[in-house]
Amino acid sequence: SVQRMLANRPKKPVKTSQQLFEEMTLAEKGAALDVRLTTSEITLLAKQCGMAHQELHITRQKFLTHSRQQLEKEMEREAFLSAIEEPAAENSTMGKWLLPVIGFIGTASYAIAGTQVAGDAGMNVIGCTFVGCLSSLGGGTLNSMLFGYAKNGVPFAKDPRNLMVALVTSLGTFLFWPIICRALAEERLQSIQETAKSKSWWRPAAEQVGLVKRGQDGITKSDFLLACEEEAFYNKVRKALKGVARSKGIREAKPTPDQLFSLIDVDNNGCLDLDEIQRLVLLEHNGSVTRYVIDTVALSTSSVHGAACAISRGLHPVVCCVSGVTACFGGILRDLICNRDVALGTQSFAASTAAGATVYVGLREAALRGYALPLNARVLMGAATTVLVRIL
Repeated sequence: SVQRMLANRPKKPVKTSQQLFEEMTLAEKGAALDVRLTTSEITLLAKQCGMAHQELHITRQKFLTHSRQQLEKEMEREAFLSAIEEPAAENSTMGKWLLPVIGFIGTASYAIAGTQVAGDAGMNVIGCTFVGCLSSLGGGTLNSMLFGYAKNGVPFAKDPRNLMVALVTSLGTFLFWPIICRALAEERLQSIQETAKSKSWWRPAAEQVGLVKRGQDGITKSDFLLACEEEAFYNKVRKALKGVARSKGIREAKPTPDQLFSLIDVDNNGCLDLDEIQRLVLLEHNGSVTRYVIDTVALSTSSVHGAACAISRGLHPVVCCVSGVTACFGGILRDLICNRDVALGTQSFAASTAAGATVYVGLREAALRGYALPLNARVLMGAATTVLVRIL
């Protein structure tokens, strides 16, 4: 009988999830969506949905209508942003590939510099490739996160071409740069020997009787001291060993040739072999025109490309100018990982990138006011400004 009574009791209808959602207050709905709101925020949301501020309930249809309106506004804004700095709008064949090529050049330049620095720090192929990719892609990744451009992934994840350029360039630099350095070291060794030979009357006779083997005994201390009599050679070696001399406690502005020789002669055997000459070549390259050119190309491209990306997000001009500096973040990470002095505040890194980005953004603002220049000209003028600041 009890079972019959329980069976005959009217059952409460099971409510659907939509009915349960409609019966919730705004606070409960927010909690269900994992969004916590204060009382004033709930009142504001109710007003935005077309309700009186005292109402706490809202139908699902009203809520979806309000959400759809917000999404439509965002979609319309994205449609307008997609036309910003669009080269095709100017019917320019060069403009269609100029900005992408500028980006690839910057990626390759940063990858080369990063791999060389990692190699100098003694890293293997994995470490050098990682530092090269981090150096070339780190700045763009930071900018994309700062500017809200990474909702669907960072740029190199959505378009892996830059990642492939960084990987190939880093691997190529790791494989071929030591070969180039070895060849330069052999050439330098021969050059020092020829210089010493020209300044020593006894060297040709010693080679003829076999007391000195031509090109096989390395560079003796006497040969090095004779080569240092040439002011150009001495100044080049002194400049390359400036950091090493400071770390060894040598504070003189012009160390003696004996001191320079002791800095190069790591094994203290009184003779510079090919490996020690190669170390000297690497030190010379760190402060050489070649390294400076590579860094300058990377900075000029990143300043313009970073500013263009910020402009394409519709950001304030000041933020767009700053984006040229934050684009150097990959180089900062490179220096930190390789235990080097951060170059952002030295060698005019920040000043040159900020100047290039400012010129590019300024030309964009002039175009908005009717004084338009072609996109190609704006890109080249921004990059040229970075180069000029670096040179000056």
